[in-house]
Amino acid sequence: MARAKSISVLLIIATASALVALLGQYWFRQQSLLLEGSHLYTSDAVLLKSDSSELLEQMKKLGDDARVFSELEAYENVRVVAANDITKLPFPVHDGTGFTNSPFREALVGSDIETEQRNGERYVTLENEQYKVVGVLGTKSGGALQNEIVVKDNELFSATSARSIVIDGSEAATRYREIEPGAVLEAFDYGVARRTTVDTVTPVLLGVGYLLAALSYLFAGWLYGSQHVQQCRVSHLLGFSRRLYIARRLAVVACLSGATFAAAQRLVVHAGTSLPLPILTPVIGVAALCLVLLATMTPLVLSGKGLRADG
Repeated sequence: MARAKSISVLLIIATASALVALLGQYWFRQQSLLLEGSHLYTSDAVLLKSDSSELLEQMKKLGDDARVFSELEAYENVRVVAANDITKLPFPVHDGTGFTNSPFREALVGSDIETEQRNGERYVTLENEQYKVVGVLGTKSGGALQNEIVVKDNELFSATSARSIVIDGSEAATRYREIEPGAVLEAFDYGVARRTTVDTVTPVLLGVGYLLAALSYLFAGWLYGSQHVQQCRVSHLLGFSRRLYIARRLAVVACLSGATFAAAQRLVVHAGTSLPLPILTPVIGVAALCLVLLATMTPLVLSGKGLRADG
């Protein structure tokens, strides 16, 4: 009977962990699809209509996720991007990687862009300069970004026309107006409409899904703790430390939950998508572990109160 309950606890935790992993990947893919359909711009993007020769120097004041784009007038669908941390840009890439910290010029290209092969590497030439292709834009080949090129080159960015600069990032307009009160900014909407399932269905789906997962973790912890109440009482009557017994039970369920959660995340990512784990995954994992531990400890602690009352 005890073994059957232990297996049930394991299955409940595994199911909840798989649900959390699937929800995380669903959210991440939805964000990637929205960026792809919006030409890599978010709803916070604004067009800078006034001159700003010191924009790159002001980047740090725009927030950690700030990035700026400038379109090259000599080419179609070619943009230069600069960011506070170029490696953390959330651009969807289905082959290769995003930009790196390399001091050399790099490019992300659409699947239909012709490139040159040299020494096992791919390159694209712009403004008589060669850019190493580090990744292919889009969640899959042939998407909305198939004819786009985005390059990393601060020197080229500084040399481009100030009339074609887009500032993006959290509260980009508000942050920039704090730096330049007289700046002329214009909101715009690229690509797909902003009111999509990302705005309506997704929050409800994620909310319900995470609630079910939380309830599952609580139930699994309570079930695990309840099945050891009698053993806890017996060990106490025999003179063993209740605290030590509870600590051992918590250690077991913590290892079980942590290993199951990590395995579920890796399996879902490996089997379903090449996208990386969402940034909030460690936070969600800690929250899940806390729920399991709290639910496990509750019946064991309550059993101790019952013993004192009887005494």
